[in-house]
Amino acid sequence: MSAQTTEKQKWVNFSQKPRNKETDTNLTSKLGKIASQFPDLALKLRPMKSLHRFFTEHPASVGESYLQHLCAALSFAGPLLIAAVCATLHAMLPGLFPRTASQIVARLHVRMVTHRTRMSTNASTPRD
Repeated sequence: MSAQTTEKQKWVNFSQKPRNKETDTNLTSKLGKIASQFPDLALKLRPMKSLHRFFTEHPASVGESYLQHLCAALSFAGPLLIAAVCATLHAMLPGLFPRTASQIVARLHVRMVTHRTRMSTNASTPRD
């Protein structure tokens, strides 16, 4: 068995090792010790504690999971990108795409307002 295979096997074994609360506690205490020795590192690690909240707080505020919010945001990003390209080309060559960008933005606005209204209606109806 070569040295490369051995290193790969060690990595596979480590990554498949089941994690438990004790392992997490040990990791947390080790990180705490390292952070106390390097104050600059502690400042950088502090935001990592709220990383989960960073990715979930806003989606939850609009009634979506992270994945739902990702898909919804990307469904707006695509048309906006097309609108940006059309508007850029229109700026340089006024005869091209005279209304395309504004029509895309208008459609997205209607979609967003409709979704917002639906969200507030769903929030006001009691669930069993």
